[in-house]
Amino acid sequence: MHLCDFLDPELIFIGLDGEDKQSLLAELAELTARHIPGVDPKVLLALLRAREEESSTGVGSGVAIPHCFLDGLERSRCVLAQVPGGVAFDAIDDAPVLILFLLLSPPSARMTHLRLLARISRVAHREGFARDAAAATSTEELHELLTCEDRSHAG
Repeated sequence: MHLCDFLDPELIFIGLDGEDKQSLLAELAELTARHIPGVDPKVLLALLRAREEESSTGVGSGVAIPHCFLDGLERSRCVLAQVPGGVAFDAIDDAPVLILFLLLSPPSARMTHLRLLARISRVAHREGFARDAAAATSTEELHELLTCEDRSHAG
């Protein structure tokens, strides 16, 4: 399973500038809804906020992995967002988040969802990945960086 199989290039966003965690999640929900038919940004935002209330998805090293199950999706989808200035996200290491991997799955794809969360974690925790991703100047560059990193991990 490769992460890039679930990430369409139009779901890569660079230069987000959320003031805080909540505004960043709102911006991400809006952008995602524009590119995935049938996604209601208000529903998505409510699900993401509910997940964050359970515990922060800021996993450290400049990375957050907000995720939820969303009715109406045909398959799991990954969204990649860059926040070059960083944003406080209540991460486990208190470091600002530079890169967000938003993972959305239909409720019927729980195993795929778990495997993708594990895959994102492996890919994103390479020393310097978030810094390199935050320095990307185009969606193409960010996609290439992720593709190379994804391919370097077996399975």
